[in-house]
Amino acid sequence: MGFHQDLPAERGGKTINFATWPQPFDEDFMEHYGLDDCYASFVESKHELVRLGRNLRGEFNLPSNQKIPYVLQPAESLSDYELDTLRILLNAERIQIETQYDAPKGTPAVPSSLGTLFLPLEGLIDVEAEKARLEKELEKIAKEVEKVEKKLGNKGFVDRAPAEVVQEHQQRLVDWQQKLEHTRKSLDALGGTAA
Repeated sequence: MGFHQDLPAERGGKTINFATWPQPFDEDFMEHYGLDDCYASFVESKHELVRLGRNLRGEFNLPSNQKIPYVLQPAESLSDYELDTLRILLNAERIQIETQYDAPKGTPAVPSSLGTLFLPLEGLIDVEAEKARLEKELEKIAKEVEKVEKKLGNKGFVDRAPAEVVQEHQQRLVDWQQKLEHTRKSLDALGGTAA
């Protein structure tokens, strides 16, 4: 019926309803089931790739329920089962495997331990509209950076404000600067400014 029947009673072998909260496997348990660290590492690598792929989708405002194609330039060989699992978790139309992928200019990509994942944008977004949106976003972020820099440059504010408030503004400046850099990279990936 399932793997739980082979589990020891204290780990849900009789019924999962009364099983204890999951604990890390000890050496005996891992040896019994033929598990080693490579499995945990592989699962973490899959989680990383899925997280990065979903973030990539989000950067270009592609709905999470829209089936989209990805291209994977793998660092190692993956089974059809693993590719199918990744396809489902990424909600991908397909994952095309290309060992020597020559990505068109402006194709966003993310490196991971399983390989580099590309998101070909042709047919998914209006590139000019996306460039315009990102330029508008850049202007908004630049204004926020300027506002925080001005506040932190005001000696009266820095001297009178509590240390935690000044720290909060310094962190806010770092966050806005990171967002500015990230948005610039996204715009550059699409080929620069809108026409």
